[in-house]
Amino acid sequence: MKKLTFTLFLLLSISIKTIAQVEILVFGTAHQNSSNKWDSEIAKLKKFNPDRVFGENIPSYDFLKLPSSYLENDPFYKTRAFLMNRYKVKNIPKNLDTKIAKAEYALLENPNLHSVRIALTKNYIIKGDRANAEYQIWEFKTHRYKSLGPSEIKKFNEAFVSIDSLKPMNLYRPISEYTKIIFPVIYHQKHQQMYSMDCQKYDEPWNKAWELTEAKFEKLKNEAKEDATSESGVLVANMDSYFDSLSTILENSKMEFYDMMNQSKTYFEADEATNFYGGKHFYGVKNYPTEEVKEMYKYWLLRNEGMAKNILDRVDLNSKQRILVVVGSSHKDILDKILAKNPKVKIINWEEL
Repeated sequence: MKKLTFTLFLLLSISIKTIAQVEILVFGTAHQNSSNKWDSEIAKLKKFNPDRVFGENIPSYDFLKLPSSYLENDPFYKTRAFLMNRYKVKNIPKNLDTKIAKAEYALLENPNLHSVRIALTKNYIIKGDRANAEYQIWEFKTHRYKSLGPSEIKKFNEAFVSIDSLKPMNLYRPISEYTKIIFPVIYHQKHQQMYSMDCQKYDEPWNKAWELTEAKFEKLKNEAKEDATSESGVLVANMDSYFDSLSTILENSKMEFYDMMNQSKTYFEADEATNFYGGKHFYGVKNYPTEEVKEMYKYWLLRNEGMAKNILDRVDLNSKQRILVVVGSSHKDILDKILAKNPKVKIINWEEL
């Protein structure tokens, strides 16, 4: 009996170790970070010590497949088109991945090969890999450019016009979460590259759902203005009161900016309410456009499920790894919940660091 009990315990232990392999920290961020005081956040992320970092960028293999309605408004697509014309390159060369791999390996051996880094960055742009192009540009801007010799500066200018042109072309975004927090972390960790996980396959139906919902709310607000005592007027007043109550709770919490965005349930509720016109709190209330908001949420869920798939498809779920996922704060709570459904994933909470 003792032998049987021990065997069952051993099998259970092996099973638990097999299931809980990959630790994932979803880090919700602001896309605009004017402050320079992010030392605490950087220290926490270094403590997590990720093996891979995924950012909210579209994977290169999906980027160029997106409809023109999306691409024509995308800053990186415009920059890429401008630079491709400058490089006199019309299509992605068949051997591009091989060139990129060789350059990455060469820089791993010797990070001071500046001409190799310039060529690598240029090839990331040709491939449509915004995450890694921006990371390399950040390295030049903060660490490498001052070490370039005259011939290397000439190559740099041939590839990117000039060091001062990077910001106007959106290759260097001074106050993005990547520039302020993430790139310093992965540089310190000596990561060779970033990984991309965004999903924009549902952009068109999402926009249609949003337009229908917005039209309903414009009608609702106009009715409320005409008669504050009407059903629409009472609903709008209740919505305003709901938003005010959430704002008051957040203000009184006195939580630090990124702590609030990554661990406050009230923030998650307020964020959803802001993005979805009050959200689930008002489902079923008379005059509230429940079905239209649900339609928006359907495509929002599909986008986040696509993001989760892009992460898990590129992670070995049978090996112990720590994965940092960087997303806009609106994705934080929902992405945690989706990823947690996988039995081989353990979600790491921000407050645990």
